[in-house]
Amino acid sequence: MKKCSRRFFLGAASSATLATMSGCPLFFVFPPGGEGEGEGEGEGEGEGGPVTIFRRSGRGRHISNAAKKHNANRRYANAFVAAADLPHLGDTSRVVEIIVSQQEFNRLFPFGQVIADLRRV
Repeated sequence: MKKCSRRFFLGAASSATLATMSGCPLFFVFPPGGEGEGEGEGEGEGEGGPVTIFRRSGRGRHISNAAKKHNANRRYANAFVAAADLPHLGDTSRVVEIIVSQQEFNRLFPFGQVIADLRRV
């Protein structure tokens, strides 16, 4: 796998942010259900195997209280949105993967949403 330059990452993250803010779902980047799934399967509850979602983590880093609360309560359908959703410009949190069931994915991200706030789900 080729390394991602800073310029490329910032361009991709800003494009994903603009697309998200304009209301476009980003399932063309990371389809729901992960890689290789979805052949002949419907969008029913509980169908399919495990799904990868993303969250921000400040583990092992010195982060602000705002970033701690933000990281604890947000889940993301793809990595680009997670990287773009900073609580403030000085945040040094990293993006980590979480494996959840298809049923939990459907509960967190209904109707093509890409950000889930656990305080409001």
